[in-house]
Amino acid sequence: MKYFFDTEFIEDGNTIDLISIGIISEDGREYYAINWDCRLECASQWVIDNVLKKAGGRGQKAEGTIRRGFRPRPIVSTV
Repeated sequence: MKYFFDTEFIEDGNTIDLISIGIISEDGREYYAINWDCRLECASQWVIDNVLKKAGGRGQKAEGTIRRGFRPRPIVSTV
């Protein structure tokens, strides 16, 4: 089974914060989450317009909750 990922991050030169993650599987299952622990005030205008506004508050979770959702860790291959 293949999974396709889309992620957005905020990077300020010191830290990299996950903003959002979207995953879709070959069989059509979807997962989407926005990290409510990140510093959204540092988001670029592009991220605000194309990620945050379109998400509409759906899937907001703490970063630790998002991480725990990926146990056991999947085997990853790059294509």
